[in-house]
Amino acid sequence: MSEQQAKNAETEVAVIQNELARVLSSQTFRRANRMRELLDYVVNGTLNGVDLTESKAAQEVFGKDESFDASIDPEVRIQYGRLRRKLAEYYATEGKEAPIMIDLPARKYGPVFLASKSDNGGPSRNGEASRNGDTPDESSRGQPESDLQSIAVLPFANLTNDPSRDVFCYGLTEEIITSLVSDPKVNVVASSSAFQFKDKPVDIREAGEDLGVQMILEGSVRMEDDQTRVVVRLARVNDGIAVWSDSFDAKVDGALSTQQGVARKIIKSLPVELGKAEA
Repeated sequence: MSEQQAKNAETEVAVIQNELARVLSSQTFRRANRMRELLDYVVNGTLNGVDLTESKAAQEVFGKDESFDASIDPEVRIQYGRLRRKLAEYYATEGKEAPIMIDLPARKYGPVFLASKSDNGGPSRNGEASRNGDTPDESSRGQPESDLQSIAVLPFANLTNDPSRDVFCYGLTEEIITSLVSDPKVNVVASSSAFQFKDKPVDIREAGEDLGVQMILEGSVRMEDDQTRVVVRLARVNDGIAVWSDSFDAKVDGALSTQQGVARKIIKSLPVELGKAEA
């Protein structure tokens, strides 16, 4: 590489890094902490020649261990899809005048960097900066990612003032997640990611941005005498508004069958687009 070519390469890298900094500090990404972390990872990884893969992103960005299995845990694909849509939102608003565009093509884990405008007024490729990375499974679970609903089930709150009841709350949350996973129309965040919000005050919009989902299901458990009451709410992430809520009663026995029974009632009562799974 000649000295001039080296200078040009350095200039291109500087332009990309400046654009990355603008995106990360934008209003569009202001509350999207997980999206910022993922974008920084894929852009700098590409510039540094890292072979980006789903398993690497799972471990280095999302804290998964070596046992991560993409066929069971769809979180990385969900997050990439969320980031792709977030970038499109940014370049349609704040980033309209950006000198370059950072793009995440479908079926790629590495970004490409595009000239902001082409001769016909649309975005045009300014040379693909990355062709590395394995291919996201866009046909995952039988449907394109854009057609899938995405949901996170947050750990149900124990309102009994009895720590021993945490086991019931944990088991109920896991039963609901397991039931939803069987629905081919839904992408469900793994419990290992959703449980980071256990016993923490949660802003639905921030939690949804962090987990890369469209909907949040949360609930609480009260136990008095021989009765258990479970209250459940489903909320949209984009505005934090609850679109559905209900309550369910069961015996106070802590049995697995009770957890399964309540989970079954919740799944069957969810709005149609999220309620097809069999518990």
